[in-house]
Amino acid sequence: MGKVRKFTSERIEICRNCLGSGTVDALFTTKRCPVCEGSGRVDKTTEITITVEPHKEG
Repeated sequence: MGKVRKFTSERIEICRNCLGSGTVDALFTTKRCPVCEGSGRVDKTTEITITVEPHKEG
């Protein structure tokens, strides 16, 4: 029998697509970033599951 731990982290980060500007350059024009919808920031959720089990030989 092992032990399972789950961790969840939520945070606000700068959008990697537009580098926080909220806009991206398109062909001859500047458009609102489709990833962050122009805010320059995104919500990021990270989920990690750690399982600890006894070692079994062979």
